[in-house]
Amino acid sequence: AAARARQLKAPAVPRKSQANEEIFQGFAAPDSTEIFLCQGSPDGTAAWTHEFGEGLEVPSGGTGAVIDHVNLAQPWQHFDEAVLFYTSALALEPQPYAEVPSPTGLVRSQVMLTADRAVRLVLNLAPVIQQDGADAGPGSGTGHRRTYQEHIAFAVDDLVATARAARDRGLDFLRIPANYYEDLDARFGLDPTFLATLQELNLLYDRDADGEFLHFYTATVGTVFFEMVERRGGYDGYGAPNAPVRHAVQYDHLHGPK
Repeated sequence: AAARARQLKAPAVPRKSQANEEIFQGFAAPDSTEIFLCQGSPDGTAAWTHEFGEGLEVPSGGTGAVIDHVNLAQPWQHFDEAVLFYTSALALEPQPYAEVPSPTGLVRSQVMLTADRAVRLVLNLAPVIQQDGADAGPGSGTGHRRTYQEHIAFAVDDLVATARAARDRGLDFLRIPANYYEDLDARFGLDPTFLATLQELNLLYDRDADGEFLHFYTATVGTVFFEMVERRGGYDGYGAPNAPVRHAVQYDHLHGPK
């Protein structure tokens, strides 16, 4: 990948390394996202993880999480170039894109992934009004530039248990309106107890012919938020029917009364 990036004239990104630290090869994507490559270990983990020893102890009853996908915002002038770049440099395969409604216009979502789904990258082309900060909203201050939000999604085996543990530890969830769950019941006819659990924990739900998808979002810090997901069966999507709800709630939080 590093050799392909050099052939594509991608700018190298230097990184200072201390003694006994892994050497990362870095280069910049068209939108200036910095990408670092590292060696793997025989056990399948990244070689740099040994620098942190054994890491933090997993809480009793907790389950480990792995990165499910990363969502990056792309300026309109770099979007097509970015798709070509990630295809050429990282050998990611572009999937058919989707357009999702948001309060400021359609958001184009382009999924890029490896054949084994181990790497999933989602590129979002936000409406120009969000990219340029033209809709700054109340209380934003003169000249404040808003950028489209980005996030990292982590996959767990039991999202309900994870959500309960996160709530008990004080995590600030994205609050989902009650009418979402009324619509969910009308669409899927879910078990009332399960539906009540989803609403209690601000979980979102989707289902297709291959499986089910549960997920929740954290509140946004700056322009970054996090998502926790659970894939059941062969579900391979990203909960696209729920994206308009997420966009609307985040917009209200950003532009609502301070």
